[in-house]
Amino acid sequence: MKIRNSLLLFLLFTVLLLAVAVRAQDDGTGTGDGSGDGSGDGTDTGDGTDDGTGTGDGTGDGTDTGDGTGDGTGTGDGTGDGTVDTQPAPTESDSAPQPSSTSTPPIDDNGPAGTGAVDQATCNALKQIFNSMNGNGWAINTGWSGNDMASCCSGWFGVTCNNGAVTKIELPYNNLVGTLPDVFGSIGTLMTLDLSHNQISGSIPGSLSANMANLRFLNLDVNAMNGNLPGFQNMPMLSSIHLKNNTFTGSIPDSWGSILTLTDIYLSNNNLTGPFPGAVLSLSQLVNLALDNNQINGVIPNNLGTMTSLQTFNLKDNHILGPIPESVGNLTGLTSLLISHQMLNGTIPESIYNLANLEYLDLSNNRLRGNISPNIGRLQKLKRIMLGHNGLNGNIPEEFGTLSALEYIQLNFNQLNGQFPGFMAPRALGYCYMTPNQFQLCPDQTIVGNPNSMAFQCATDCIVGSTRPGAGSSTRVNLMTLITLAMAALAFVLI
Repeated sequence: MKIRNSLLLFLLFTVLLLAVAVRAQDDGTGTGDGSGDGSGDGTDTGDGTDDGTGTGDGTGDGTDTGDGTGDGTGTGDGTGDGTVDTQPAPTESDSAPQPSSTSTPPIDDNGPAGTGAVDQATCNALKQIFNSMNGNGWAINTGWSGNDMASCCSGWFGVTCNNGAVTKIELPYNNLVGTLPDVFGSIGTLMTLDLSHNQISGSIPGSLSANMANLRFLNLDVNAMNGNLPGFQNMPMLSSIHLKNNTFTGSIPDSWGSILTLTDIYLSNNNLTGPFPGAVLSLSQLVNLALDNNQINGVIPNNLGTMTSLQTFNLKDNHILGPIPESVGNLTGLTSLLISHQMLNGTIPESIYNLANLEYLDLSNNRLRGNISPNIGRLQKLKRIMLGHNGLNGNIPEEFGTLSALEYIQLNFNQLNGQFPGFMAPRALGYCYMTPNQFQLCPDQTIVGNPNSMAFQCATDCIVGSTRPGAGSSTRVNLMTLITLAMAALAFVLI
């Protein structure tokens, strides 16, 4: 009897330990796989450029860890989240940004101050900017506080001249506060205006909204400006408009469609409304279009493919519905296609696989259905692919395994099924979100246990479509088997 009681206590203790082990796996206190449930969207850091600083810790789906939509105005990498990076788009450098060489045509300056007589009216206009915008509180105001109205081309901080004509005013990150005075009509030679990352409020003044015939680069990013977007009439040289992270309302005016020199439009994180702006469709030289985080509605027009110079198309986080037009396949220069967090439906158009230069593809958080085509293998430059939170089904095509540049994969929260692929993971792969889906079969166990395989990297349980805990789903099965045997033994002893 004593032996029987000891055996009984031993078996009870064993069952208790096994139950605790199973519970630890269920509540995440065990090994964990870090794959996350994809319930978070990893959205922007607030400036629309997506710096991709997400850590990929499994708490979100990483849809915004970088998308490559950075506008290049900063002195940092300018590439953004563009990419779902521990980087999703993919903010800004801590130092003052300089216009990129592609955005601002070179100017033949004769030294920092240039030569020639300075128009006193121009210096007076600059002085009004100083007086109206907290000039004494600027981070740097060298030269601006004096009273010599003929010296603004001689050492005024942020002012560049050419032969006595003011061509650049660059005062980013300089603590400018207040509204812009309506004085730009007196600075008609201005080519570059960068007042980004300040505390400027109010609307864009009328003198800056039209007839600035020489203006090429306008950057008022990250301020507190409001009102409707200006028409920018009679500004035939304008190439770059940076107005992101403000509170502008309305839609892009039709008059922008006649500014055929435009190459960059950044309007992320505003309060723009209305349908997709048809004015941009006539801009044959447009390279970067960022309209993300607004309230644009309606459908993507069928003639989107007319913008053949486009490299970045960022429309995510709006209210777009309907299908993705087949004409998207005509945008063969695209490196970033970002239209997540909408109400898009239908299937992924076959033409999208013609975009051989594509590096960042984000179609997540929509209502897309159908299969992932084997033609995915054509996108050999693809670094980040985000198709999660849709209704996609079918197998993951074997051609997926040829995408050697992939760094980030997000296919979770779909209905993908069949056998999970047995190919090896790309060497560059850092993050993979694959569950939940509906995979019925795993590859061979030698593949599942190979740390270089996609099955291992994505920590996928092919039996129940849930997360595979670290070393494999067999751990849980073995524990349950042991519990069953222990219970049977206990019953035998009691009998």
